[in-house]
Amino acid sequence: GLSLTTSVEPQNVAVILVEPTSKNALFIANSTNDISTLIPGVKLSLKKASPTPVTLSVTTDSDSVVTSVKDFVEKYNKTITSVNEQLRYDSTNNSTGPLFGDSTLMLLQQQIYSTINRNITGLSGAVKTASQVGLNLGMDGKLTFNETTLKTIIDTNLNDVVDFFTFQN
Repeated sequence: GLSLTTSVEPQNVAVILVEPTSKNALFIANSTNDISTLIPGVKLSLKKASPTPVTLSVTTDSDSVVTSVKDFVEKYNKTITSVNEQLRYDSTNNSTGPLFGDSTLMLLQQQIYSTINRNITGLSGAVKTASQVGLNLGMDGKLTFNETTLKTIIDTNLNDVVDFFTFQN
């Protein structure tokens, strides 16, 4: 018949932070090569053992934030274009959009503009307005986005940027 033998006994992965002989050394054992509990928001995928110390650098991925904000601006502007088309009045040929004068849609439009332009008073950090993260409302109600402004504020006030985009009142 068929017989099985164990070639290698299973082992836990061990991570040592700081010099092992230091009183500040931190020893971590894990049953898999993926560790998600060491640094909040960071998953370490350990590939191989190293006899020498390994330096780990964690950086902010501001490009993904920029991409998300660009996507938001694009969708917001499409929505505003649609609302504006519904409410339009063309004095040249005296024509109107299907919802011209509709008070409910006009109120909704005003609430959207106010939300974008408001100063969020419930935030304790430095970032309290859309313009501080590169978002500006034009006269046509559409947003413009300054990528450099967002990247700069991410580099200097990341936690405040996170708080701004995730604030719930």
